[in-house]
Amino acid sequence: MDQPVDYKKLLLEAKEHFKLEMDYTKLTAVEKTSILLSRIALVGALAIVGGIVMFFISTALATVLAKATGSEFAANMIIAAILIVIAILIGFLRKPLIMDPITRFVTKLFLNPNDND
Repeated sequence: MDQPVDYKKLLLEAKEHFKLEMDYTKLTAVEKTSILLSRIALVGALAIVGGIVMFFISTALATVLAKATGSEFAANMIIAAILIVIAILIGFLRKPLIMDPITRFVTKLFLNPNDND
């Protein structure tokens, strides 16, 4: 009536299943890590390009202000003040501007049960 259980075969199948689960976990970790690193590289590249763009915009604005104020020094100080205000604003708003989006991205990346990306 009851078939005898082949424990050896059952153990081999359990080992194979565990090995496949470990391989799947490794592949998932590699995938998530590569997505995270590519996002870091993208943000880094955009930050560099954004810094260069800010430099050129600041230089152009300083030239316009120098003509308007008659003093290149005053124009550069106005630009410096504007950039300091922007830096202070980013410092005060770092949680909603920087930390929250990063936290959301990492949470979705590593804790998302549906890997449909």
